Amino acid sequence: MFHRLTLLEKLVSFPLRAISYLFIFDGQSRREFAYHYCKIFISRQSFASLSKLRKMILLEGERSAIIAEPTDFHGEVLLGLTNYYVDMDFKQIIVLVTPKQYERLEGAIVHHPNVIVFPLDEIFFNHVFRLRNLKVDSYFLTTLVFRTFSLKRYCKGNPHFAERVCGIVHTLKEATRPEIDNLLKSQRAFLLNNYSSDEGLKEVNTSYFHRQNKQHARQQGDKLRFISVGIRNKKDLFNAFRAVLRVHSDAELVLIARLQPHIPPDLVSNIHCQADKGYDVLFEEVQSSRFILALLDSKEDADLPFLRKDRSKSSGSAQLALGLNRPMIIEEAFAKCYGFTAENAVLYPVGGLKGALMQAANMSEEAYSAMQTELSKLSEEKKVRALESLTYATRN
Repeated sequence: MFHRLTLLEKLVSFPLRAISYLFIFDGQSRREFAYHYCKIFISRQSFASLSKLRKMILLEGERSAIIAEPTDFHGEVLLGLTNYYVDMDFKQIIVLVTPKQYERLEGAIVHHPNVIVFPLDEIFFNHVFRLRNLKVDSYFLTTLVFRTFSLKRYCKGNPHFAERVCGIVHTLKEATRPEIDNLLKSQRAFLLNNYSSDEGLKEVNTSYFHRQNKQHARQQGDKLRFISVGIRNKKDLFNAFRAVLRVHSDAELVLIARLQPHIPPDLVSNIHCQADKGYDVLFEEVQSSRFILALLDSKEDADLPFLRKDRSKSSGSAQLALGLNRPMIIEEAFAKCYGFTAENAVLYPVGGLKGALMQAANMSEEAYSAMQTELSKLSEEKKVRALESLTYATRN
């Protein structure tokens, strides 16, 4: 459930935020203090969340966990992790997210009696980890590589934190700290995709968005609709979509982006732009579409970090495809990073986006249904492996 502020908490929290902050924030420079002091005045929810967390009592004899996302990103990762922890029979699951992330997750995160979500500024996370009343059985950081990560900092006042912390490493290229390397080797830090299995690193695919099977809500016979989350390589995309419209004049393309892109006049009636409002809206848009476009191009330097040889980034669109059972249209070079094949996705060679969109547009209902079935199998396989890895990591 979501904790909401009462009117009294709203009135009291504003003048007391700075005072409480003095007792929570420690060991930082004056410049950092000034920055975070201003930041806390923007977030009115942190004080109320801390007040509730200090009073929480863990159930005796039951497994408990804190799942924390310290950034304003990767909310889809947190959604999947929360469902896994419910499946592992954790009876108390405390989810910490930034206030901005809280707003985006509110309509999408699992509503379960074992789960409670708190909006909290990242600077307070280490304080929560040190609360004596919240010495939980498992700590999970859904973004393990970020500017303030330090086991020494988090372990202050809570020595068993280091023994119980797990997390997701989004960027192996940046995983240079010995403490993170040790977590990877001890199989308590994971990758989103197992594209480096040759190094013995474990995968936790977090596309487990819904505890009930909702991914077939879209009827296969509905209008031809493509969706792209984020916009890249626009020129190739618009040219390819024009070719589709010559055959399928009612086809639609939905672009989810923070900034409104310029749409050519001849495509305005068929391309719809949506602001990135929240995960519940995003999921609805994806489920109302037939194919997801990755729009990754191996000729573009900006996209090279997504390739296996670099292992610097992971595609959020791939998580959406797996979690919501919508086939991807993706370049062959990138498909291998996520286990996509010609049976569960529409693949194309370098420069072949136009042909791929035409192939998808002309796909029969039988072929589309078979592709969804294969994609669902891949998703289930990844889910089983993730649950096994997490069960092992939290066994103590």
